[in-house]
Amino acid sequence: MLAPDAWGELVTGRESAGRAVMATGAHQVARNLTRFWGEGATLVSLPGAGQPVLLGFADRRLAAVLVLVMRRERIQAVRVIVDPRLLELVSAHLPAPA
Repeated sequence: MLAPDAWGELVTGRESAGRAVMATGAHQVARNLTRFWGEGATLVSLPGAGQPVLLGFADRRLAAVLVLVMRRERIQAVRVIVDPRLLELVSAHLPAPA
């Protein structure tokens, strides 16, 4: 569940504009998530320690890594990482699409 004051952040990896807050408030964040990660996209949870992580696929290719920043039992922020260097590194460790 999103916190009422949740925000969404796009992390591009570019030096000049590496991060940009794209949405604030639970309603806006949820709206953006469904717009970009709704029909045709696949989100896969990545187990591990720390903050929950989702891998976002479009057309069977890794398009983003979504980090859910938790505060108590709610999602405080969604960091959508689209840095091509990071995506290439993560993709190298994934099995090839069937």
